[in-house]
Formats: sequence, structure tokens, C-alpha cells
Amino acid sequence: MTTIVRGHTASQYVTPDYQPVQRPDPTASNRTSERYVSKQWAADSLLGRLWVEHSTDQLQKANSFIANTAAERHNTYSARLAQLAQQYRARAGKELVQVLAAEYALPWVDIARMVDVSVPAIRKWRMSGNVNPENAGKLADLAAFAHLLSENDVRPAAWLSTPLFAGYMVAPKHLYSPGQAGALADVALGTGDVQKLLARVEPDWRVRYDARGYDVRRFDDGSYGIVNTDE
Repeated sequence: MTTIVRGHTASQYVTPDYQPVQRPDPTASNRTSERYVSKQWAADSLLGRLWVEHSTDQLQKANSFIANTAAERHNTYSARLAQLAQQYRARAGKELVQVLAAEYALPWVDIARMVDVSVPAIRKWRMSGNVNPENAGKLADLAAFAHLLSENDVRPAAWLSTPLFAGYMVAPKHLYSPGQAGALADVALGTGDVQKLLARVEPDWRVRYDARGYDVRRFDDGSYGIVNTDE
């Protein structure tokens, strides 16, 4: 007679004596030995150094590319400024004052600051036009700078008076000079490093232009401006 066994699997008929023996991995102990750890550390360290060297090389190439591109832009802006300044030098001083005030909306006080003269001097030039060659050259340089900004869709009067950093009233007009016009144009067009420019032109700008030392005043020509009350 045949007996049917239900509910069992083959594994239930295998006694523990016939279970496969779990043998130790002969390499396991080697993986925790000092020699193995030392070799593994050396390999990881070499890989890390190679990766750092590769990353450093790529970073240097990127920085070099950025520096070369910035230099090219700076040279382009400087060449354009020189070209424009030459054109404006053909105009009379009185006409240049009118161009700066009417076409580029620069207040007299800002023109005076950037040309390094007094506001009464600007008023006198506007009326009489008696401008010496040195000051006429400064007016031409400033007109060239305003022209460059304008042709690149930057409003000269607004940008020159806008603070560069929150909490500090240092504005582009405080950094302007004919010698820095190219670098300042880089900043205006979004390609320059304003921190480097400030460090070179106004190293103490954080103290000098702290917002707590400023006040808004109305000038003789009817315009308003922010002045340093500590000066």
C-alpha cells in the first residue's frame, strides 16, 4: 500500500548531519590585517591625490580662461572709451557740460565729484564755457564713460548713484576716475570684480561709506543726493 505524505518539503527530510558545512573565507582574516589595511589606505590615498591634482588642474585652467576673457573685455572697453573720448575732445567744454547734464542726466554735484572740481565751477562752465584744456579733457573722459554705459543699455545717472552693497553708501561715482574707467565699465556691464576694484581704489570703504554716516541733502541745482556727513 502506498502512503501519501502531504505538507512536507524535501528539506525536512535532511538531518543536521547532512547540512553543508559553512567553511570560513580564507581571505577574511587578511582583510582585517594591518598589512591589508595599510595597502588599502595607500591605494585610496593615491586615488585621492590623483583626483585632487586633476581637480586643481581643471580649476587652474578655468581661472586662466576667466582671467583671459576678463582681460579681453577690459581691453575692448578701454579701447572703446579711448575712441569715444577722442570724439568728445573735439567739443567745447560748455557743450560737454550740457551733454552730461541733458543727455546723460548727471547732476551737477556728480559731475563735479567725478571731474574733481567744485559745483560752482560746473555752473560757471555751463554759463561761460571758459574751461581749461585739462578740465575739458576730464569732461570728455566722463562723457565717453557715460556714452559707453548708455550704448550698453545702462542708465549712467542711475547706475553711478546706486550703492554697490547693502548697508554701505559707496556708489560707482565714488570710484570713478579716467584711469579706472575701464575697470568700472567691467563692473557696470556685469563682468568686473567690484571687490578687487574697491580694494584698489577705496581700501577703507567699509568705514568711509558706512550708511550711518550719510544724509540726504538738496543741492543748489534742485537735485537731491546722498552726502557723507563725516567729511
